[in-house]
Amino acid sequence: MKKTLLLIVFLVITACSTEKFIKINDTNVYKNMDAFSEKASAELVQNYQGKTIKVVLFPFLNHKKIFCELGYLLSSQMKTFLFQSGKFEILERLQLDAVLNELKMTSSDLFSQESISKIGKFIGADAVLIGDISTLNNYFIISMRLVNIEEAKVVSLSQLNLLLEGLQEKYETRYQFQEKQKILSGDYQVTVMQGEVKEDFDIFSDPDTFVCISQNNIQSCTLAVEDNFHPKWNQEIEMEINPEKPIIISVWDKDTSADDLISRFVLSENYSSDHLDENGKLYLSDEKIALSIRFKQK
Repeated sequence: MKKTLLLIVFLVITACSTEKFIKINDTNVYKNMDAFSEKASAELVQNYQGKTIKVVLFPFLNHKKIFCELGYLLSSQMKTFLFQSGKFEILERLQLDAVLNELKMTSSDLFSQESISKIGKFIGADAVLIGDISTLNNYFIISMRLVNIEEAKVVSLSQLNLLLEGLQEKYETRYQFQEKQKILSGDYQVTVMQGEVKEDFDIFSDPDTFVCISQNNIQSCTLAVEDNFHPKWNQEIEMEINPEKPIIISVWDKDTSADDLISRFVLSENYSSDHLDENGKLYLSDEKIALSIRFKQK
């Protein structure tokens, strides 16, 4: 089944005269980023009624139209919750600065619908999620809307408030993109976290999936999670990564006679850690399976 390809980009636009239309009470204020991210993601999932979408997230912009550390942390935390919903396929994080340079744009161009559409099409997206973050008294007010690029139509939106206490500096500070590319190399603790099986491969039972990671003819596998389309392995694998060799990640359906291969992903030589989020998580997805794996260097 052909899936609608969407891009979710979190941007931030300064909200003017906020006090005229924002009413804040204790029931809609979230006191930490984790609670806010979970609720914001849940609202976006609930309000979006379309097909499964592919998502990539960028840091928020603050009122100075710069990528800020707070915006980076919020968007990164939301990535995890959106993936867990099973309604979003998380794509590898792209460096938005590099895209802007390629298109000869600046961050201020992100306030133009025409420019946003151009960026989305350049990356290969059908839609963007535009947000804004502003301050009022002791609160951040963060709004998001998912916009179809071709139709300029809002297909999902969410607005929540976050307690400002202790986060003002992160709101004001520019997030520094990593300029020098770092590759996966050396001793790592690799955690195979969770996944989603998108197709039913066995007419007699639900899938019994396990994951194998191999490099240079050395392979380690998780135990199988039985009868589950949303397996949670949460199993650790110790491995020494040789940057000159590809890493092969395969997902299998355990069978009494012979195990069936569901999908195989190949991480190329000198694989960049830029593909990981700030928690070291890598999100992989195709038409059959989606899974998350965390790499932690020892």
